[in-house]
Amino acid sequence: LAAMKNARIRADEATIARVKQLQRRYFLGLFAGVCDRAYVEDRVRVGATHEAIRMPARIYLGAYNVYLRLIRDMLSAELAPDVARATIDSVQRLVMFDM
Repeated sequence: LAAMKNARIRADEATIARVKQLQRRYFLGLFAGVCDRAYVEDRVRVGATHEAIRMPARIYLGAYNVYLRLIRDMLSAELAPDVARATIDSVQRLVMFDM
C-alpha cells in the first residue's frame, strides 16, 4: 500500500476519464449479483490485461484493500451497526470471489 501512495501515474485526461468509467462499470457489475459465464470471461480478460502490463500483485491487492476500506467506512457511517456488518461481510465475499 505504501508503494501505491508514492506511485505516480502519468496519463492524459482522456485516459483518466476512460479508467474512471471502466472502474465505475466494474463496480456496477460486481454488485449486480450476476456471476455468469460473461462475468467470468471478463474477469479472465482483466487478469490477462494485468499480467500483460506486469502489474505487481501487491499493487492489485493493495488497490482492493483501498476499495474495501472506503466501502467499509461509507457503510459504517450510513447504516446501523448490525446492518453495516452484514453488508460489509457480503461485500467482502463478493470481492474475494472476484479476486
